[in-house]
Amino acid sequence: MAILSNAAAQAALTAILTELNGPGNAYLRFYTGTPPADADAATTGTLLVTFDLNSADGFGAVGDLAPGAYCDTTAVVPLTVAAAATGTATYFRIFDNAGLGACAIQGTLGEGTGDIQLNSVNLQVGVNVTLNSLRLVVPEQ
Repeated sequence: MAILSNAAAQAALTAILTELNGPGNAYLRFYTGTPPADADAATTGTLLVTFDLNSADGFGAVGDLAPGAYCDTTAVVPLTVAAAATGTATYFRIFDNAGLGACAIQGTLGEGTGDIQLNSVNLQVGVNVTLNSLRLVVPEQ
C-alpha cells in the first residue's frame, strides 16, 4: 500500500471537503441492512435519518493529525433530527449536492464500535437522533 505524506493527506482531505461543502448541501444519512460493498455501489436498506451537514456550516478547516489530516463539523453541533423510520442503523453515507449527488463517504454505525458511535442503533420513527460530532480523517498510511 502506498503511504501519503502529511501534505498529501491534507490536500486529499481538502479536495473531499470542497466536494462536500458546495455547491448544494452535504447530507449524512443512516440506513438499515448490510452496507453496500463500497461507496460507489447503490444504496441499500431503509433510510432512517438525514442530517443536513451544511446547517452546521459544513466542515471546518483541515488540521494536522500526525500522522494524517483531519477536520470536524463546525458551528451548530450537536445536530438533532427526528428519525424518519424505525429500524436498526448499521451504516451511514455522506452525500453531496442536496443528497442527490454521489455518495462521497460510507462507514459503519454501532454502539461503542463503528466509524460513528451511537448510544443506540435502534431508532424509532419520530424520536430524535443527535449527532454530537463528526470527524473526517485521511491517514498518511
